[in-house]
Amino acid sequence: METNQTNNSCNQASIFQHVVVIPVPGRGHVNPMLSLCHTLLQSHSNLLISIILTEEWARLVSLPSHPNLRLATISNVLPSEAERGSRYAEFIESVLTLMGGPVDKAIEEMDPPVDLLIADLLLPWVAEIGRRRRVKVVAFFPQSASAFLALLQFKRAESGEKTESNGWYKAKDALRYLPRGSSTHLLDLSKSKGMHSKFLQVISWYPLSQALLFNSFNDLEPQSLQTLASEISVPIYPIGPLLPLITLGNSYPDYLKWLNTYPENTVLYVSLGSFLPLSDNELKEVTLGLMLSGHPFIWAIHGTSSLRVANESLKDYDKGLIVPWCDQYTVLSHRSVGGFLTHCGWNSTLEALKCGLPMIVYPLLWDQYPNAKMVVEDWRVGLSVKSSEEDDVLKREEIASVVQKIMDFSACERKEIIEKVKEMKERFAGVLETENGGSRLAVKCIVQDLLMHGDNVSSKR
Repeated sequence: METNQTNNSCNQASIFQHVVVIPVPGRGHVNPMLSLCHTLLQSHSNLLISIILTEEWARLVSLPSHPNLRLATISNVLPSEAERGSRYAEFIESVLTLMGGPVDKAIEEMDPPVDLLIADLLLPWVAEIGRRRRVKVVAFFPQSASAFLALLQFKRAESGEKTESNGWYKAKDALRYLPRGSSTHLLDLSKSKGMHSKFLQVISWYPLSQALLFNSFNDLEPQSLQTLASEISVPIYPIGPLLPLITLGNSYPDYLKWLNTYPENTVLYVSLGSFLPLSDNELKEVTLGLMLSGHPFIWAIHGTSSLRVANESLKDYDKGLIVPWCDQYTVLSHRSVGGFLTHCGWNSTLEALKCGLPMIVYPLLWDQYPNAKMVVEDWRVGLSVKSSEEDDVLKREEIASVVQKIMDFSACERKEIIEKVKEMKERFAGVLETENGGSRLAVKCIVQDLLMHGDNVSSKR
């Protein structure tokens, strides 16, 4: 038996190209990376993929079942996922300063040797690991291409460079998608100045990568992707949408049984992210606003204290269900769900678009604001619960009004939005269901360009 294992290892070393995937330990980063692993393995039979996770995240996620996918773990050098919202500044500092050493050691111990690193762009120390080990590095940006372009445009404006030449579209257009650098929901970061500059400093290593990946596609963000492809020196690959892998198996949770009791498109799904805390007042206003709308809803809330506050407000309302966790993509895909109240994280936005759901947006931090802007103003597939970005006060009456506009079948706003939603769903289907759809082709090209064709990476996808 030992001899067979050794022979298999030798065969793998001679046949397989070994790709190591390194996400930031956070659901919005790990999930698309897992999907990328799955897509790469589907596209290329000669790949061996190792994904590096903390011990905590190795317990939190289910890896796609594939003989060529391995899990490598590092110690928990970061604050726990349960505390990430309350210790976010410490979490970021740990990612930047404490995670690199254990990852480097894990790579050192891998057999066969590594041929390619695919790492989150928020892990700047990966560039040095690749340089020292003479391994090519590909960077993955977990937010929208529009947010990335806005950050580059911000940097150009700050440094006094011309911002309307050489193909860059007008600064005022690009800067519409600039992430918001402060939030009442992350006081430890919001107190510090220059959040944009600090973020830019973290991602400034992207020119050292052999390619830059975006969880997007050309028909979703055409102007931003075209501008980036023509103006930055690194080849870009729009490989999205990277959607979650449904891993419920044979289980059928009670929340799905509850959803089965409602007619098609009648339930509003509510999720405002996995780690940013809402105040007790916000939780009460959202709960009371949902009840006031009269529509059934299911709300996934993280945290014992938040669950208690929301359940106390819910009282005897028999059309609401509050759960500590659910498989979001499964819920969004359920026939009875007809709308989504969301914080507009990039992954949640993509999932809603794929499922053909109108959105109610309530952004809390950073790129959620430009994502919400795209949902409401560009794609016109949703409405906001805020009258302006500066309005941080939630009111139950406003929430109820917006929910009714989205969920009432006779509402004029819903009819207009549904037409746009159908168009977006068709765009996603065109990318995901076509054999050589743009995103699938981009995934294939990553390996062909960077592993099979050596250093000759000449085209920009």
